[in-house]
Amino acid sequence: MRIADHLRLGKCRTKYHRALVDDCFFDALGHLLDDTISAQLQEPLLSATGTVTPTYNHKRHCGPISLVRDIFTVDARFQSESGETTLKADVMYDLSSQSFRPRNDYDYYFWTPERQEKHKDNISKIEQYIDRIKRDVDATHRCPICDGMLSVTDSTKLFNVRCVDSDCFVYNYHRDEKGRILHGHFFPSRPE
Repeated sequence: MRIADHLRLGKCRTKYHRALVDDCFFDALGHLLDDTISAQLQEPLLSATGTVTPTYNHKRHCGPISLVRDIFTVDARFQSESGETTLKADVMYDLSSQSFRPRNDYDYYFWTPERQEKHKDNISKIEQYIDRIKRDVDATHRCPICDGMLSVTDSTKLFNVRCVDSDCFVYNYHRDEKGRILHGHFFPSRPE
C-alpha cells in the first residue's frame, strides 16, 4: 500500500502552497512515510487516511527567504489487524531535491495499539501512585514505571512528583492558600 495515495491536502490558504503540492510532492512524502512506517510497524496496513497541511498557512510566511513556508503537518491514521496507529508530525519539503525530511531531524513516533495500551497502563499506575502519595500511604518514593528514584515536593503551594532516574513522568500542580490543587501539568513519557 502506498500511504501517500491515502492522504489528502488539508486547508491551504496560500497560492504558494496550492502550487507547490502536486504528484511529485505526494510521491516524495510517500517515500518518507513508507520507509518510516515500515521500520516501526510489525504488521501490514489495511488502510490509511489523513491530511497534509501547511504548518504556517498564511501569506506572510511564504516570502522568498522564509524558513517556515515548506513545513507541513501530517495527521494520519493507519489501520492494521491489531488496531489503529496514529501519527501527527511535522515534515519539511525541500523543493530543490523534491524530498521530505523530518522537521528538526527527529524520528517519528507512531502511536501503535501496543504503545497506546502501554501508555494508558502507565498513566493509570502513575495516577494511582500519586493518589497514594497525596494520602500519605506510600513513603518509598519509587517510580511505578521504572522503580527509579522519585523527587517529591509536597508543600502548601506546590505538589510536584517526578521520576529522577528515567524521566518517566513529571506531575506538577500548584495549590491555592487552602491547599487545594489549582492548575498544573502531567507529562508521562512515551512508551518504547
